[in-house]
Amino acid sequence: MAKYVEKYFCDELKKNPNFKSGAIEAALKENFMKMDIMLSSPEGKKELFSIKNDNKEETLGFQGESFAGCTANVSLIYKNTLYVANAGDSRSILATKGGEIVRMSIDHKPDQDLEKQRIIKAGGFVTDGRVNANLNLSRAIGDLEYKRNAALPPDQQLIIAFPDVQSRPVTKDDDFILMGCDGVWETLSEKEIVDFIYAKLKEKTPLKTIAEELLDKLIAPDTLSKNFLVLSFYFLNFVKILFLNLLETLGN
Repeated sequence: MAKYVEKYFCDELKKNPNFKSGAIEAALKENFMKMDIMLSSPEGKKELFSIKNDNKEETLGFQGESFAGCTANVSLIYKNTLYVANAGDSRSILATKGGEIVRMSIDHKPDQDLEKQRIIKAGGFVTDGRVNANLNLSRAIGDLEYKRNAALPPDQQLIIAFPDVQSRPVTKDDDFILMGCDGVWETLSEKEIVDFIYAKLKEKTPLKTIAEELLDKLIAPDTLSKNFLVLSFYFLNFVKILFLNLLETLGN
């Protein structure tokens, strides 16, 4: 699912009329929802099946449905304004020279009041922080089996792709954005992570090394979970992309 969204998100955003006219927040919201529309199409289902099977030429199985989903946390800088769109429990924070840490996204969890109200209205329930005792997030691209209520619009389903979008001007005091999946924020506090990065930057540690050392620090020493190791791999990609692209952009 993540590979599919990665492949099409930027291209579809650039085609969006609101994006072309500079209405960035509206364009981002529409593009998140567009991903679900594309994934629901016969072409989208076929491509997902192909990705799942390592792009082998195979025919779709019965129905060809995918039960996969992914969070999406997108940062975009346009005319000196930073926009962050988020659906799911990934997170972006902005670190500034004054020591301020600005939360640029909202973690979408099922037990939050607004999220829980929507889930219940859509015919679902929340128990132990999970939608229908299964998913532990309330927004995502994909997860189409939670979006099948024909009586409700796409932004009122059990799980929705509709993002929250936050924006603020980029200033000379903004140092970097840090993006990561939920597990990044569960071991250390935001301040501890930011302080670690600042210390490494002061030592002129290469950005790639900072990313790797940060991830080493975040990994629990007694964790043997295979899923955690897979997540750690993706964390590495998130942070590499962040430091090599977004931080450099803010510095220019």
